[in-house]
Amino acid sequence: MEKLFKENGYLSENGELVFDAFLDKAILMLLNTAESEAELRLIGSLIQKRVGDAVSDSVLKLRK
Repeated sequence: MEKLFKENGYLSENGELVFDAFLDKAILMLLNTAESEAELRLIGSLIQKRVGDAVSDSVLKLRK
């Protein structure tokens, strides 16, 4: 599998494709379900929490 990131920390071309195919489309799908600004903000907060929890869980697994 090609690297997702360049040496400078930016996404590689492959990284851009992967993020677009898997993450960006899923996030936009969720955001497009919002019927108000409040719902949009709530969905954004829920996405942030899920990502934060996933990162924390992955860090813990790396440390074991």
